[in-house]
Amino acid sequence: MELPKLEILSILQQDVEEIFSSRQKSKVLHKTKDIDASGDEVENSVRRVIRRKLPLKYYVSQGHIVDKKLKTSSQLDLIIADNTGSPVLFTSENGTEYFPFESIYSFAEIKSTYYANKKYVESFINSTTKIYEELNRDETPHNQLSQDIGLNFGYGINFTVQDTRPYKNPLFKFILFVDSNDFKINNIKDLLIKTDDKYLPNFICLLDQGMIVKAKVFIENNKSTLGSIELFPQFIKTENKKEYKWVYLEFSTIENRAAANFAFLIFALNTHLKNCLVLKPVLLKYFDGIFTHKGEIIG
Repeated sequence: MELPKLEILSILQQDVEEIFSSRQKSKVLHKTKDIDASGDEVENSVRRVIRRKLPLKYYVSQGHIVDKKLKTSSQLDLIIADNTGSPVLFTSENGTEYFPFESIYSFAEIKSTYYANKKYVESFINSTTKIYEELNRDETPHNQLSQDIGLNFGYGINFTVQDTRPYKNPLFKFILFVDSNDFKINNIKDLLIKTDDKYLPNFICLLDQGMIVKAKVFIENNKSTLGSIELFPQFIKTENKKEYKWVYLEFSTIENRAAANFAFLIFALNTHLKNCLVLKPVLLKYFDGIFTHKGEIIG
């Protein structure tokens, strides 16, 4: 007897239908003028669905990133943090959480609907720029094998790694729009081209429509052919940058497009998590200012 196949596309379709259903509830709540509840409906649904797709070692929530000097990011709709070696610094009454910067794998903006006049991408870039330029965390070196074990070869011994990124704990960031509404690629084309990749989302997901990613593009006889997708555009070498372009992709058929888009999101996220090594925060550094003291030597 032939073994049964896992209908993974059907499962993903149910996941996106759960998200689309939350958007419909959000629209009902929006009409009651409860704007906060309306936004929470979609964000909670997306976080819940993503949480089911990740191993237990990852903590999925929303809130703020805090560095050792207690500088704090703006509110982030989705935060994926270490769930084994890093505590939450503080949880407010409404569930907003504050995370030590060392524990962060990824963050994202979640929007129910895209509106061209809202300047969502510009806002995301501004928030990301402040995180990179005003908050600080140590980079995980390639000789760090785990959160607790690192290699120190001393003099004269070298080792090589396949990972070409300069460090092992880059931030993975993205924007998710459930409904593309009045989106046109020309709305953000110049912004994507002119902004440093470091401050841009790694990709933009328009769940009902398509994905915006950076990929290698081959041009021959005035025809373009798509090559590999780069999940970390900021690490493309300077000499290779001209080979890569921001592209808009529509996966699969219209009936399965949302499920395919969500599959790409989950695939990209898991690829990052598998290859990312965050460090444990030294909590004493976060609370150092509390322990100022006066003392006297005895004896």
